[in-house]
Amino acid sequence: MYAISAWYGFLNKSHTLQINSLFKRAFKYGYVKSVYNLEQFLQGYDDNLFTKATHENHAMHHASQSQVYLL
Repeated sequence: MYAISAWYGFLNKSHTLQINSLFKRAFKYGYVKSVYNLEQFLQGYDDNLFTKATHENHAMHHASQSQVYLL
């Protein structure tokens, strides 16, 4: 789910239920191997993003480094 932490806060309960029912139907018709829900995606997303951003080869690695500039 692309950028879930950015848009999840704008969803109301009915939107969340609709998305979760879509996931249930995807499981029912064999598109996925297990039932997912929106909250599961949200739980691990921020931690996963932070972990990836702290790797040296990530484009955002420089932003996670504390730098002191002298004038």
